[in-house]
Amino acid sequence: MNRRAFRLTGALTAGLVSFGASAHAQQAKLEEAIMAVPVVGLAFSLGYLADDLNLWEKHGIRMKTVEISGIGAMNSVISGSTQFTQSSGSAITRAAARGQRLLTIVETLDRPSVQVVLRKDLAAATPAPAVPATATATAASITAKGGNA
Repeated sequence: MNRRAFRLTGALTAGLVSFGASAHAQQAKLEEAIMAVPVVGLAFSLGYLADDLNLWEKHGIRMKTVEISGIGAMNSVISGSTQFTQSSGSAITRAAARGQRLLTIVETLDRPSVQVVLRKDLAAATPAPAVPATATATAASITAKGGNA
């Protein structure tokens, strides 16, 4: 996580903590909502903090967080099965490219984050790609195994 994203995450967390609960949220019945996360990971730490600090309840929401693998998290919002998702920018972009009208409130990362995990035998058998000396970054676009992105 770069410094800008880290500062944004800290500012959002501090803002949520310092905002406090409104009198209306304390007196009213909690609104039920479901948040889908595509995987358990550091990128979704704001949601975990909100859960652990009971911030949802303090603001009148009883949030249930469920893990729905990969693009299924975004699809659950599109289909109406869940109300919110903490999806990646690529999932949001892919949905928009297919005509889905979504509201993005915040993205905590300013660029895609990718993790690749290979078995030792595959890593040893796979040659590293040649990168030109002038290249500053390389890019790949695989959003899901067997995906149609």
